[in-house]
Amino acid sequence: MLYLVSLGLWDLEDMSLKAKRILEDVDIIYLEVYTSQTNIDGKKLSYFLKKNVMEVNREFLEDNIEYIIKEAREKDIAVCSCGDVLSATTHTYFMKIAKENDVKVDIIHGSSIFTAIAKTGLSLYRFGRTVSLPHPKNFSTYPKSPFERITDNRRCSLHTLILLDIGFRVHDALELFPYNIVSDKFFACYGLGSEKERIIYGYFDDIKSETRKWDDKAQCLILPSNMEFYEEEIAEIWKIND
Repeated sequence: MLYLVSLGLWDLEDMSLKAKRILEDVDIIYLEVYTSQTNIDGKKLSYFLKKNVMEVNREFLEDNIEYIIKEAREKDIAVCSCGDVLSATTHTYFMKIAKENDVKVDIIHGSSIFTAIAKTGLSLYRFGRTVSLPHPKNFSTYPKSPFERITDNRRCSLHTLILLDIGFRVHDALELFPYNIVSDKFFACYGLGSEKERIIYGYFDDIKSETRKWDDKAQCLILPSNMEFYEEEIAEIWKIND
């Protein structure tokens, strides 16, 4: 049987009791941690469960999906990720391939950045398409598509969640934003779900200056559209002091 297991937002204490029980019982555990900013890794999970954990990257999972599905015919296999496991397209594809091959699959959901951002005060119902901002080191010419999607969301009066590539510091990411966006207010979120959690809200230059003090564990930026009065009231509690 194949289990797709969510580990939660930040650390091992976010794991559900159901997830822990299943991981203790399965034969093989694959842990993919390379797409999330968390405090979980293979060594910590292995020590917590007192069993071997194979820490792998996204490419390994994509290249070995048929092999892992084949394994799941004979053994209980868990593929784990931080946040909610179905937030990643790769894991959704695992579910599809398993069902097409008549391999039983069970999904264990968990806390995720996609719900934790509600702490900003912005309504989850008013978010548009999520934007991923990749690190520029991976490109000779930086793609325009992230900023085109932000513009599309704004036309529809929808907020935009901007997920940062691992190791991409906030103030460096802001350097890429075009002029027509930098006049607006942003949220920046760091370590959501952790004891070091930080949420700040302010104008572009203020966010850029404040986040120079942060390391590379920031998770996201949020560019709000026109806010409802209740959203504005809560946003003020995160405002950067003048």
